[in-house]
Amino acid sequence: MNLQELRDAVRNQLDTDETEVPNTLVDLFLRDAYNRTMQLEERWPFFQSSWSLASSPLNNEYARDSTISNLVQVFDATGDFVLAQLDHVLAAQAYGDGTTMSGTPHYWSEWGGNIYLWPTPSEARSYSMIGYRRPQDWIASGASAEVDADERLHLPLFYYATSLVYAQQEDELLEAMYMTRYQQSVNQARNDIMRVPQHRPLVMSRGRPYVSQTVTLDAP
Repeated sequence: MNLQELRDAVRNQLDTDETEVPNTLVDLFLRDAYNRTMQLEERWPFFQSSWSLASSPLNNEYARDSTISNLVQVFDATGDFVLAQLDHVLAAQAYGDGTTMSGTPHYWSEWGGNIYLWPTPSEARSYSMIGYRRPQDWIASGASAEVDADERLHLPLFYYATSLVYAQQEDELLEAMYMTRYQQSVNQARNDIMRVPQHRPLVMSRGRPYVSQTVTLDAP
């Protein structure tokens, strides 16, 4: 759903128009709904992303992409291996300020929004990184902007915003009802989205066929 579709859905539910419930109010409630929903998980699958980094000789500090919220892995594409993450303070103690020791980096750390390679690269190398990006401010993009989330989370945003409009109108009964619908629907969507995918069928008894055996007892 896009922003305008959510606005219309909220107003249709309350049988109101834009004069009674302006876009600025609905957008405020939708923003609150979106932020609250995104905070339920640190690693939503739909935020998975990848980036590249080209290092330069004798430089171990690189600005992290501002869209990254959680960096998971740094892979050395030049040497075909994964770097291990180190606590930045421990790495600085072991390697100094990065100017006295150079070589092929096998470790990385984060500090102050920057990525550090340890030891300092002695040559130019290429890296690929995977992690999770930050949510986009899709509401600021206007009426046609799509919700920056899995489509299964769109309806919970409608329920939450509708609940807040009812609260603004001092209708406590419908406010509570739609907030309950939000909680139920967002929990169901969250469980579906975060469920670990099964790539093959479950095999019982180590895959061996079951053979029915009939035992015949000799008559005495």
